[in-house]
Amino acid sequence: MESITSRPARLRAEQYASHPVLPEGSMAVVMSCWDGVLSWAIPYIVAFDRAMLRSRGRARR
Repeated sequence: MESITSRPARLRAEQYASHPVLPEGSMAVVMSCWDGVLSWAIPYIVAFDRAMLRSRGRARR
């Protein structure tokens, strides 16, 4: 499974800029920035999630 976040943000920004639904410029910039934030944060969110699940499992026993 290839995650969307593994592709370069610049490539996605160009895709958003050429996308007919989104306005030129500002929205594309916001989307590419948000993508960058998400791709940086996802591993931490996943790790945090796993830690929470582990602590919940311990509490149940």
